[in-house]
Amino acid sequence: MGTNKLLAWRQRDVYWKSGVWDGRSFKSVPELTSDNVTYNFSYVWSEDERYFTFSLKQNSSPSSSWVLDSEGNIRQYKFYNWNDYKYDSFNILCPTHLPYNYSRENKKRCVEKKVPECRRGELFYSKQGYMDGPGSCYTSLDTSLRLRDCADMCWSNCSCLAYKTYFAEETGCQL
Repeated sequence: MGTNKLLAWRQRDVYWKSGVWDGRSFKSVPELTSDNVTYNFSYVWSEDERYFTFSLKQNSSPSSSWVLDSEGNIRQYKFYNWNDYKYDSFNILCPTHLPYNYSRENKKRCVEKKVPECRRGELFYSKQGYMDGPGSCYTSLDTSLRLRDCADMCWSNCSCLAYKTYFAEETGCQL
């Protein structure tokens, strides 16, 4: 995207952004700052490439790493010895279907999704029940799809009233 901010993508869509790097920190993520006592952060911008790096400051202890997990958290793992570690975490997960109900903090970081005209003012509610039969309008056996993907597909389809994963492993979709 040619910009000086971090982006988190989900499939083809940007759903989270860090805000612009000002040389010291990201506008919407004060947790990532060059004032950090453990890390040197730097943004490299040249004609051919743009990237953000971090490295341990000299004599920093403990050593650590950053991980973006499947739940949308960025975790900083600190390793004290081979079997002892602790982590700090901040969440970058954004609500999928509540663009008008973000918290003040999420508004800075989360990219609003376009709400289909037919869904204006609607919310999805979790219900337990049985979904099967001729009312199903779409089934995907794609095992890379998860429940959140099914929710996205249903939300975008104005005739969809319910969704579920297709397989016991909670993959695939049925709308």
